[in-house]
Amino acid sequence: MRYRPFLLAALLGACGQPQRTAVVTPADYGETWPISATSVELRCVEPQQAPVARVQGVDYALNGVAKQLGYPYLHESPYILKDTLDANLGIVANKDVGVFMDRALALCK
Repeated sequence: MRYRPFLLAALLGACGQPQRTAVVTPADYGETWPISATSVELRCVEPQQAPVARVQGVDYALNGVAKQLGYPYLHESPYILKDTLDANLGIVANKDVGVFMDRALALCK
């Protein structure tokens, strides 16, 4: 039996692996850059349309769809930077990883 290359390619393309990516850096986001890593690879996991961020070789969910696929949330990762909201009161919060959402969702279209 001969294998047909187009059939193999179709099967590999439908296996649910990330298909579209974009690498972003602090230069793209300036002061809003929320993590300690120097780059992030944003991905769209097909066919679920799940936005995922790869940081230091680990994939993290950017929303609930990706979380349901088993990825841990990026905002709970050890890479999140802190943002001082009020220095006088000592109020500190995690920086917002939502800055990656629009770009990652655009990869899913």
